[in-house]
Amino acid sequence: MNTIFHSATFMQRLSEGSASKIIVYAICALSARYSHHETLQATLPSGRGKIYADEAFRLLHPKLVTPSLETVQAYLLLGQFLGGEGEYRTKHIYVGIARLHAEVIRLWEIPDDLAVVDREERRRAWLTVRISYQWSATDMGTESIAVPCSQLNLPCVDDLSFHTGPAASLQEGSGPAEPQYGLWYQMAGTLEIFDKITCLLRQLSQSDGISFTTYCTEAPLLAQKLRQWANNLPETLQYSISNLQILSELGLGRTFLAMHIGYHHFYQMLHFPFLNVSLAPGSTQFSQGTSFFRDGALKCKNSANVVSEIVQTASTKKDCELLCHLYAHVTVVSSCVHLHTLLLGEDAQELTAARERLLLNFRYLMILKAYWPAVDRSAHRLLVFQDLCRDSISNSFTLDNWMARFLTEPTSIIAEREDTQLANPFTGQPEISTLLQATQDASGLAITTDTADIPGEWSLSTVPGFDPHSSMFSSLLNDRDLTTEDLVKNSLEWLLE
Repeated sequence: MNTIFHSATFMQRLSEGSASKIIVYAICALSARYSHHETLQATLPSGRGKIYADEAFRLLHPKLVTPSLETVQAYLLLGQFLGGEGEYRTKHIYVGIARLHAEVIRLWEIPDDLAVVDREERRRAWLTVRISYQWSATDMGTESIAVPCSQLNLPCVDDLSFHTGPAASLQEGSGPAEPQYGLWYQMAGTLEIFDKITCLLRQLSQSDGISFTTYCTEAPLLAQKLRQWANNLPETLQYSISNLQILSELGLGRTFLAMHIGYHHFYQMLHFPFLNVSLAPGSTQFSQGTSFFRDGALKCKNSANVVSEIVQTASTKKDCELLCHLYAHVTVVSSCVHLHTLLLGEDAQELTAARERLLLNFRYLMILKAYWPAVDRSAHRLLVFQDLCRDSISNSFTLDNWMARFLTEPTSIIAEREDTQLANPFTGQPEISTLLQATQDASGLAITTDTADIPGEWSLSTVPGFDPHSSMFSSLLNDRDLTTEDLVKNSLEWLLE
């Protein structure tokens, strides 16, 4: 989805030969994996971006000490590429450099003499820097300083206009008025809440941190802030199938789903500790009643269910595809909730629903695996979590430091739980302009152009090596004679093979 580049302006520069070579190659590094160009068919999607990334790295290196909007954008794009490759530490460095460059040029300051399109690109790049750095710092287990939403200099141009309109038609909002379709404007409102959730989980995990009693006091306050954010969304941006249909027709379906899957991910993270079986009904450790803990677990499961619904919609509905590797972790956490229900639940209806949602999550993860090498590591966490759930039958399921890292550091290596455009220099590759017009980066950082060549059921029929109608998937979904243990074992083998 278009977030930091104005599509019409960028494509005009590309056709004129004035577009930044670094940016073009960085975009191609991300988007080549989605291309249907015949010259790329012999290469697996996950390996198609490397040749473009190498050229972008080569061109960017001499500009390390000459910060500009171009370098900020390039470091963000290549940081995304590195994250998708599983190079997490290097990604963190690149996102950190993007932040340093942005600070040196004071990207948040918007000169009056700039054209509207240039002013808006600065705002959106700065917001993306803040979002990317905060996620990256959390992922690496380091502290980040949350910037209040009021200090972010939020996007002023409506997303629909920025995505589809010519530069001459762009108009900035005036005063405190929110853009009608300001999805990125709205998403910025969750940054502070996300930071507080991850901090609270870390504090709970530390030996010298907070008690669970304190967590039970603080968590509802953050949940209330999340609900307030959702309730304050304009009616046109509330989560519903009708709103999704309207926004997808306007080209904003992906961003709409990204905004809501983020909200429900934060909600499932916040309430994850309430799945703890050591806090079973009748526990006298805490003053709150049994219904308090049941309510927390139910909220976690409900949000995990919505995450599953969103990824299912994204994998089947045209113009709503969510193909960024970051969504793998969101889906893995949702899948862990379903695994927990399957292995420790007793209600037959709930078990049936959890089984179906888990398998649909796995189908979505298999789609992501075809494009991003990093997804395999996220998926392997499910094996570790499965063992934890099994162990919980005889040993309390507790949110220790291991579990906090599992939730808040999506790309860390989790050990076993312990009780403690342009001339194309690449022979045989398609012209870069062709890639830009035929592909997309669903991460929200690059540009989206013409996707008319992507069939409506593209994600289920064109992913190399994936057959949505395979006998294995069909049997796992429909064979009611499979025990829960066999279902979990066979479905994990299907996902991870």
